[in-house]
Amino acid sequence: MWLKNASVYDVCTGKCERQDLQVEEGRIASMGGKAPSHAEAIDLDGAFLLPGFFDCHVHICVDTHAKSVANLWQGALPGTIALFAASAAKKMLLCGITTARDVGGWDYHEIAVREAINSGLIVGPRLFCAGKILSMTSASTPMWRGMYEECDGPAEVRKAARKQLAMGANFIKLLATGAVNSSKYERARSNCGPMRSQRRWRSRTTTSPTSLRMRMRCRASATPSNAAAARWSMAPSATNRSSS
Repeated sequence: MWLKNASVYDVCTGKCERQDLQVEEGRIASMGGKAPSHAEAIDLDGAFLLPGFFDCHVHICVDTHAKSVANLWQGALPGTIALFAASAAKKMLLCGITTARDVGGWDYHEIAVREAINSGLIVGPRLFCAGKILSMTSASTPMWRGMYEECDGPAEVRKAARKQLAMGANFIKLLATGAVNSSKYERARSNCGPMRSQRRWRSRTTTSPTSLRMRMRCRASATPSNAAAARWSMAPSATNRSSS
């Protein structure tokens, strides 16, 4: 297979040139030559030829045109999500995206789409999927039931990660700092202010650092709304406390 009369941009000369390219097994084998007259060929008639694009952050199971993403796919008929994901994958390919990384699917429908693409049943880009996102207990999970896998502590995280790999995930995604719609208690930066002020307090103390016994405590509230909130406190020993 040859692609004839393609406009190819030469990054060395900064010019576009008409070239013929030979394609073998879906890959460009050579360029710059001339397609034989008897060879199977597609005449691009000067159309620009670009390499396939990579999109490293997609969610093919999420309908971005929905009026609200809250409780997405609630009440959807069986097969609806997979069909939507297959359509989204096809659109990506038609836009020139030949490889994409899905960083949070929905009940593994995106992995089914990946397998269908790989087997030739449907068209789409090469997909690399994370399966479900591993998240600590979060107030956001009810809105993303099909996307989040809640897990608290090392043992649960290991188990959840193994589950994603068993379902066909190519990699593991950890959601460690809260989502866009998380409460303020779930955001990592909610602890930055107190920590900064405590560091400033420490820098103003006149007592030698070696005489200070610093204690750090991290407490996590047991309530679902702010289970991820880490509250830090630092204090010198009572006998060596200095005024700031």
